[in-house]
Amino acid sequence: MRWHFWLGLALALLGAITLLFTLFFRQIQTSTVNLSLANGVQVRLTASITDRGWVQDANDFALKLVSQPGTGGETPLRFGARLEMDNLQVSPQGTITRSMEAGDAATFSWQVRAYTPGVTPGVLWFSQIDNSGNGSVLYAKEFNFAANNFWGLAPFWVRCLAVVLLLIGGGLMWWAKHTPGKTHKMSKKSTKATENQVS
Repeated sequence: MRWHFWLGLALALLGAITLLFTLFFRQIQTSTVNLSLANGVQVRLTASITDRGWVQDANDFALKLVSQPGTGGETPLRFGARLEMDNLQVSPQGTITRSMEAGDAATFSWQVRAYTPGVTPGVLWFSQIDNSGNGSVLYAKEFNFAANNFWGLAPFWVRCLAVVLLLIGGGLMWWAKHTPGKTHKMSKKSTKATENQVS
């Protein structure tokens, strides 16, 4: 039954490699910039942008904001961020606003789904909103997002297939280990024959 073991090992390895590939294929680019506001408050922006992902998967985009106290530290700060990507499902849509005190932190986050493979350009906007509700752009990040698939298969079904291969491979390996081989059976028969001759 050794061939069962090696077949099971090959299927398990194929399933594991495929599963890991689907999970770690996504590529995220991170960039940080320091900004100085008019009231003297220093702001640090960290943008996390998915450059490469899977079709139908939820691809994460985020903008983390950390401010430091300055001369206008007691004045509430209001910011807005918007993610623009055409022909993709972006959630939430429109401008996300956050109000915070100087010295606090805030996070803007989005999920993006593509339903067809291809490269889509996008822009991540960040602005400060004044008391009258007008926004002044402080940061704009242009990028490209590449959506991929498995020869027309959605990643969900590829991951299911990888898990099935792992289960089948593991089952074959277990069966090969717990099923006596022909050599083991022949040795038992020869042992019994020798015992009969001696008796």
